[in-house]
Amino acid sequence: LMGIITVEDDFNYTPQELDEITKKDIVDLLEDRALKIYAKREEDLGQELLHEIERVVLLKVVDTKWMAHIDDMDELKKGIGLRSYGQKNPVVEYRMEGMDMFDDMVASIREDTVRMLFTIQVRKNSAAPKREDVLKPGEHHNMTVRKAKKPGRNDLCPCGSGKKYKNCCGAGNSVQADEAEQAENSSDSSEE
Repeated sequence: LMGIITVEDDFNYTPQELDEITKKDIVDLLEDRALKIYAKREEDLGQELLHEIERVVLLKVVDTKWMAHIDDMDELKKGIGLRSYGQKNPVVEYRMEGMDMFDDMVASIREDTVRMLFTIQVRKNSAAPKREDVLKPGEHHNMTVRKAKKPGRNDLCPCGSGKKYKNCCGAGNSVQADEAEQAENSSDSSEE
């Protein structure tokens, strides 16, 4: 980010100037320059477009960083039990490191968002993007439709209740199923 806001001659101070300048002076110089660059982008792109770009960039960065944070927290959870060998409470260590990781993620979101806003290139098209129909009316595509195998009466119900299909979601089909089962049982008994 510093390379975007700073120019080549920045920070070339003489020893006398270094004695006179403070950290606040440098921060103020960089803040003023960043605000001027932002104002120029807003003037070039227009306020509405720039705010839309800000929303898109922020959502993209938050999504990326949040997913990485979730993965990092899973990895932390896997290895946190080893802290007990070092005479440390794993729960406390997990909470402390999780908070630090969250704070780092928020700082990273801010930095990456600002970096992208200052470096993103926007191409203006002469015409708005044209939406194309993928499937035109009257056209048919060869699509394979797969039907799920119907569970047997004594199989566990696919709804996850833990009951047999015949006693759960398949209960409404019991009359037809009972007739089929009776027919099957009668043919088995006649063979004996």
